[in-house]
Amino acid sequence: MTAVAEFLKNPIAFLEANRLQVKFSNDNAGVYDMSIESEGDNSYALVSGRGLRAYWCPYNADQVHAVTLGSDADFMFTATMNGCSFGIGSPSPDGAVRVAHANTTEHEAIAKVDKGYAKLNINSPNFSKSAAAVGFRHSAMKQQLQLTQLKSLLAKGGKTMSNHLSSAAYGACDNITTFGIRDSGVWKFYFQGRIKSDIVGVFPFPKVNS
Repeated sequence: MTAVAEFLKNPIAFLEANRLQVKFSNDNAGVYDMSIESEGDNSYALVSGRGLRAYWCPYNADQVHAVTLGSDADFMFTATMNGCSFGIGSPSPDGAVRVAHANTTEHEAIAKVDKGYAKLNINSPNFSKSAAAVGFRHSAMKQQLQLTQLKSLLAKGGKTMSNHLSSAAYGACDNITTFGIRDSGVWKFYFQGRIKSDIVGVFPFPKVNS
């Protein structure tokens, strides 16, 4: 049985047993033909190919992208996440859902926090604690900016953000693979969390409403 066939048979079980790194990439949202290729040792890559038809939500640094998920495919993927946020809009009566992927690495507000870090006295015995505090504020601000971006973009589609996944929910993981499955006309969302090469698990999106 091919990796794609095994995935299609039971996506959750496949991702509970195998690492899946997203290597597919396209700047345009849409539905694409994809494949799953083995990289050895229960490790796989999602790439361009044949066998798996899926919606794609693009990723670019310091940008936010969205795609509306309908009935043209039963799966959705976005780029591997290691600090980004992903938002889900409220479903339409026909089951369509708009989703968005936000990334923020540079921003004026974050730069102000960085300036505060630069003023810390590295010779102070409290430097490490202060640096940790600044780092925490930096992370929290970055996350809040991403959620604001998601809400703004999803609102353009006439939706509200009904759920989201941010680094606060997967911070213990080095990276995650976020995916959606259309089951009986209803879109459901999950993520595979990993620490280095170890799979932490496959989890449904946390029940967070915004």
